[in-house]
Amino acid sequence: DAAPRWTQEPDGAWSLSFTNCAFVSLPMQLMPPFAGFEIEMDVLPARIGHKVQGLIGDGNFAMGLWIGKDGALEMRSDAFAATAKGPVLEPGVWNRIQVVCDRRTVKIGVDGRFGKPVAVKGHSVNPVYTALGATPGYVNRTGAFFEGRIRSLAVRFR
Repeated sequence: DAAPRWTQEPDGAWSLSFTNCAFVSLPMQLMPPFAGFEIEMDVLPARIGHKVQGLIGDGNFAMGLWIGKDGALEMRSDAFAATAKGPVLEPGVWNRIQVVCDRRTVKIGVDGRFGKPVAVKGHSVNPVYTALGATPGYVNRTGAFFEGRIRSLAVRFR
């Protein structure tokens, strides 16, 4: 089964529960190729440290946001000069993730703490699909599916 399950949280809010190879396909080219954008979501990783876990990504690695084996949030794009790194996530609790890209720099944060901004060198040239709960560039090589729950996803253009 490749679909996440809806889960009602104790506070009454709903989240998507990701296990095994679950992911959601979102609209094509959700991240704008030429404009700045922000991504926000609440993430509750079931566990951390056993593998890379993809959170959101575009196509053949045009953009990817994942949790590294060390628990740190990381992001890579064909438009970035380097991999952006953020703080470490806590397993078993809700973490508020933020990505802010103004097309000059990109920075990623967890619960209001941001990593070092990374220069943006261009734009994403490929109109590709977007996956939630997986990072396609890693999935093709290592099976980087997320294990845990996600809620309150927001993508805004800047």
